[in-house]
Amino acid sequence: MQIDGKPETTFESRFCRARQASIGRLTLGLAHELNNPIGFVSSNLQSLANYTEDFKTLIDQVKKLSKPGNRPEEIADSLEKTNELIENLAIDELIEDLENLTHESQEGMDRLQSLVASLQEFGKKDTLKVESIELEKCLKRVLAVLRNELKYTCEIDIECDKSINIAANETRLSFALATIVMRVFALSGSRGKIEIKAYPENEYIFVSILSDKYDHQVELENRQQEDFEIARSILHEISCKMEFQNDKQVNCLLQLNKS
Repeated sequence: MQIDGKPETTFESRFCRARQASIGRLTLGLAHELNNPIGFVSSNLQSLANYTEDFKTLIDQVKKLSKPGNRPEEIADSLEKTNELIENLAIDELIEDLENLTHESQEGMDRLQSLVASLQEFGKKDTLKVESIELEKCLKRVLAVLRNELKYTCEIDIECDKSINIAANETRLSFALATIVMRVFALSGSRGKIEIKAYPENEYIFVSILSDKYDHQVELENRQQEDFEIARSILHEISCKMEFQNDKQVNCLLQLNKS
């Protein structure tokens, strides 16, 4: 591939190509991830529509009780029918279910908003701007967009102090962290448990990404190797040291400067 008639060999062009490919894969995965909350919110809306019809029927019946000029026997008949309708509709259970449906739907919408926001943040334009980044938020956004890749075979635990900030370009750091997490995941045999811990020590911030196993037979794809070299370059730009250890476990330890 060429840009302006010149071979695409610069770091910037390699990073741009790798990042676009990564966003494409993650977007496809998140499309499946979005189906779950969309599905139950849609189902809940149908139930709410049915309950609305039940309430309209009940309200119409109640209105008959307050109709001007009702004779005592008409009021008694309307009251009896109203009580029968309340019993048939199981109104107490219906109200309880409404509360549950509303709560579940709100959780689904919150999940949708979180996923979309995480992907937008991960895929936003690279401005090359270096700023103070809240590491915990950055890690959680990365894990959110990786969720579909990891959720069926890998358990993720994260422990990070909210006060930890580092100076970096968030777009590039997010790519590097996502690449490293996926490398640890692949080397573990794409299963098991990964623990991510970030903690301050003296003038540094350490980030440990540790799997509970190591699969010696795993052969990484060329694309994974290329992404890792790009991630290594990104971390080098912010004076981050990285150590990878593969034995019975896979452990990546990052040493970053405090913001």
